[in-house]
Amino acid sequence: MNVRTTNEAVRFTLLAAWILASGCGASSSDVASAEVKGAGNATAASPVNLVANPSFETVLATRAAALPASWTTGSWGTNTVSYRYDDADAHSGGRSARIDITSYTSGDAKWIFDAVPVTAGTKLLFRDYYKASVATKVVAVYQQSNGTVTYETLGVPPLRETWDTFAVAFTPPAGTSRVTVYHLIAAVGSLQIDDVSLSLPPAVDLSTGVPNGSLEQGSDLELSKPLGWLNATTGSSTAVFGYSTAGRGGSYGLTVVVSSWASGDAKWYFDPQPVVAGTRYLYSDNYQSTSPHFLTARVTMSNGTFTYFGLGSLAASSDWALAQVAFVIPSGGVAVTVFHGLACNGTLRIDDVALSVLPSAPIVNGVPNGDLELPAYPSADLPAAWHPNVWGTNVATFSYPAGGHTGSRCVRVDVASLSSGAASWYFDPQPVDPAVPYAAGFYYRSGTDIAVLATVTLSDGTNVNLQLPPALGAASWTAYSTRISLPVNAVAATIYYKLSRAGWAEIDDASLLQTTTVPFVRALASVTFDDAWLTDYTNALPVLQKHQVNATHYVITGLLENPNRLSVDMLAALQAGGDEIGSHTVDHADLTSLSSADLDYELSQSKQFLAANGFGQVQDFASPYGAYNGPALAAIETYYRSHRTVDVGYNTKGDLDPYRLKVQNINSTVTAAQVDAWAAQAAADRSWLILVYHDVVSDPSQGTAYSTTPALLDAQLAALQAHDLPVLTIQKALDEVLPQVQSP
Repeated sequence: MNVRTTNEAVRFTLLAAWILASGCGASSSDVASAEVKGAGNATAASPVNLVANPSFETVLATRAAALPASWTTGSWGTNTVSYRYDDADAHSGGRSARIDITSYTSGDAKWIFDAVPVTAGTKLLFRDYYKASVATKVVAVYQQSNGTVTYETLGVPPLRETWDTFAVAFTPPAGTSRVTVYHLIAAVGSLQIDDVSLSLPPAVDLSTGVPNGSLEQGSDLELSKPLGWLNATTGSSTAVFGYSTAGRGGSYGLTVVVSSWASGDAKWYFDPQPVVAGTRYLYSDNYQSTSPHFLTARVTMSNGTFTYFGLGSLAASSDWALAQVAFVIPSGGVAVTVFHGLACNGTLRIDDVALSVLPSAPIVNGVPNGDLELPAYPSADLPAAWHPNVWGTNVATFSYPAGGHTGSRCVRVDVASLSSGAASWYFDPQPVDPAVPYAAGFYYRSGTDIAVLATVTLSDGTNVNLQLPPALGAASWTAYSTRISLPVNAVAATIYYKLSRAGWAEIDDASLLQTTTVPFVRALASVTFDDAWLTDYTNALPVLQKHQVNATHYVITGLLENPNRLSVDMLAALQAGGDEIGSHTVDHADLTSLSSADLDYELSQSKQFLAANGFGQVQDFASPYGAYNGPALAAIETYYRSHRTVDVGYNTKGDLDPYRLKVQNINSTVTAAQVDAWAAQAAADRSWLILVYHDVVSDPSQGTAYSTTPALLDAQLAALQAHDLPVLTIQKALDEVLPQVQSP
């Protein structure tokens, strides 16, 4: 999902119905009568009209039918004026008021309704219907409480040969006690008026949670538009907006027709409504469309900026269809509206719009809707507080099937094919305390391995991803649990359960709970280097010797002696100095992509090569790219005592798995302060911290994202020693901790 703000890109979580988006273009089944009809007479809001006898139908009896009740005439200047009150050509009823000026030098002429009491500072709406052979003027007359009178021009209605309406809003100034409004003529010509109103603004119907959700209230100022609604366009296209009797069930509705589309969109939206941050809302409307169309929420933030997020793409429908989507207002959000529109050629109709508050998803074992029993909204095929996520080139289907490990529901993802990317489920991020460790758990069954990723939001608003041990494919419901140590500035976290290859997976009963650490006798650290880079010897070794630290070097035996790689003699010198030599395969192949024969070759031949070259029976192994699965682990156990991964975490007595050793990964952005924080955590928990390095380059511009520098390595080793962490090779550390795990 793409998330934007007026200032910068932001990420936050939302609940959105998973709707498969169709390609943009006209549907094969066009909406019947897709043309936009002219605006009809929608039911305007019905405020109290302050004008007595507004349609001139009541005759002042004492004047022998010469004047309408509650009205007088007025003129000044040099002109010839006649007033008529018996014209049958009325806008409504049988009477209207007319003025004719046959000669004019100065002044004006007008019909005047009796001034009405008003409250100063309160907005008023004036409307009348008129016909005029010349441009006319509308003027508000304010009678002050001190007896003075002031005037304000409200507008200049243009010439109209047939009945038209003029409407304007205005606010009487301080001190005003009574108001009348002149619609006057000041030129040779005629002016005829009828159905005059002066009222407070209409009360918009909010019964559906949005202004005028039924769309039956026409705007009191512009009856061709619905009260409380706006429209807008972006980009390059031709858009025609309509408000007519094209609504659902014969009632009024909205229409937008887009043609000559090149870019941008055209949409209707309601006046923003106040909302509460962190609350779940359900938006719904009914629609017809000849083309795919979109829903987008715009949230007004407390600082006045806008945050936008997509709520889904909907397919064309020739029949009225129901759109429903649930979402959560992000932190800082104070108001929301929803855009429903087109970003391609086509016709869209909208009616019966609603916005309502949904119950909060219950926190089950630290996860919102952790048991997955609550749908996002009634009858939704999506769990509350959970979301699908897909990127890259693949064919993925997300579902919310009946059945599960417990209860009646779980989530499922099916990946039919995958060239790149991944398909995941995840839940709304939850607040976390970085001072304590967490245990992430769930039950699953799958036809392939599930990659597990913790996405952690930091106090500065950025996110970091922690790769956790994968859940290995299992045909029956299987428990998964792993320990997570969070960065010191973590404020929230969620877990992504993702497939990065073809297959299927079901997830249920997720948990994210604080846990305790079962400590070793003492805290430990290990420093490891991958890939046998030449810089292990030229740049890293002097720093290691300075700190009297021995490291474990996981070597790719097929690359030894190559340029920029270690030689056998260099490896021998490292081992002679106390460093450990481990295996990293022959060719650095992804173990999960190999046949059983090729897998055996990569594991056995690297071990045999090292033994044949005098390095003894190598016991410890690291998988290339950190990639492994069930068959790979089984094969690794055949040849080695341990397997170091790149899964993020610390190793403790309570969760030590020598074939899934967890690490902290060093890359070009990791500082000494970060390593200091890792070391402090390990010292406090009495856990085993393993650091993974690659090449150590003197010139950072010559390195990769996985490089570091001698200066940083120096500072990072100093950070380990500042916390009195003994730094042991993997082999020596295992010799110390395995007996602790195996003993009662």
